[in-house]
Amino acid sequence: IFNNIINNSRELIANRYSDPKNVFTDTVNYIMGNYNYRKTPPSIEKLNQLNLEKLYAIYKERFSDAGGFTFVFVGSFNNDSIRPLLEKWLGSLPALSKRETARDLGIHIPAGQLTKKVYKGTEDKATVKMVFSGDYAFNSENNLLLTALKEVLTIKITQHLREDESEVYSPNVQVTYNKYPHNRYAFTVSFGCAPANADHLMELVMKELAVLRQNGPTQEDLDKFIAEYKRVREFQQTQNDYWLTTLLNTYQNNELPSEIYGNDKLLNKLKTASLQKAAQKYLTESNVLKFELLPEQK
Repeated sequence: IFNNIINNSRELIANRYSDPKNVFTDTVNYIMGNYNYRKTPPSIEKLNQLNLEKLYAIYKERFSDAGGFTFVFVGSFNNDSIRPLLEKWLGSLPALSKRETARDLGIHIPAGQLTKKVYKGTEDKATVKMVFSGDYAFNSENNLLLTALKEVLTIKITQHLREDESEVYSPNVQVTYNKYPHNRYAFTVSFGCAPANADHLMELVMKELAVLRQNGPTQEDLDKFIAEYKRVREFQQTQNDYWLTTLLNTYQNNELPSEIYGNDKLLNKLKTASLQKAAQKYLTESNVLKFELLPEQK
């Protein structure tokens, strides 16, 4: 089985860079990982270093006991019905290892401004990715502000770039934030367009950010976010997957499960002025990475 996996991986790697998207993705990941070795792309050289005995030894070291694990169960059950099963299947597991804490490996989006153009392929299309990042204070209020900003920015970019300009397709805005090993956030704006329009559209994105910093969002846009947030949240809370992911994240970040319900109060406190201040703080031009996938130049 091990040899089959290695052989199949070797074939995949050999053909990997015939696809321009893979070249672009590897470049983006390497730079956004602060040029860390762990973010370098797969290679035949790395593949040849894999050893079955060593891999299995690492597996046994990490999974020989349950001391480093937190188990989360969600679903239709009560304490009386599940307790005997937990005692039988989990209570009998050895718990010998000490819990570990997160280590900073230096894998984070680098500060400053950078523009990277990747010329690969012949398709008359550009893929653009813009990343705005930085440090911040991880807490429920700031996390909700980041989420709201992401939705407002999505509305504006969809309106002004796709509908008004008609030059962009598949615009997308994402936000990520994490507590460990450092409090960090990142907004990613991505879209496809004609190569000749890439620079112009990136300038329009920067203008949209400037407008949010200067004027804040409209009350209409904020109301749209609040209504959609409540609708999605009401549905999510009926799903096991939501509770599983939320509880896992809560424990991983050393938060209290009771804080899960805190967003309802914070949501009602959201104002256009608070989002404007958040835009001035988080959507700046200090740390901006711009990536472009363009056809090869003739």
